[in-house]
Amino acid sequence: DSCLFLDTHGFLVVKNFSDAQEVQNLKDQMAHLANFDWDPRSSLDSFGTDSKSNTQRGDYFLDSSNKVHYFAEPTALEISEDGQQTLKKEFGNDKMAALNKAGHGMHTIPGGFRDYTLSQ
Repeated sequence: DSCLFLDTHGFLVVKNFSDAQEVQNLKDQMAHLANFDWDPRSSLDSFGTDSKSNTQRGDYFLDSSNKVHYFAEPTALEISEDGQQTLKKEFGNDKMAALNKAGHGMHTIPGGFRDYTLSQ
């Protein structure tokens, strides 16, 4: 049943796979990373799933396997007066709302993601 559901819908819900404290630790660490580690002025890329986005992925995406790289929602970006891509002002105090994904090396730094990845 589970395999058929996964094949049909592309996702599977596994109840009680993680406990509430593990999930909270992951959320807390992600919020901390987005708010204090992600500097959109120095590294800003978006993550879309359309075919154009997939063919335009560059080194920033490819080099994220062993470090944390951040990808904004395409709709959270605008071009500034000096021609640079930047976060829209409305996301200045809420970078989590602008974040599409962070990847892929969150397990390489101490905290909830490493603890979860290495748990048995």
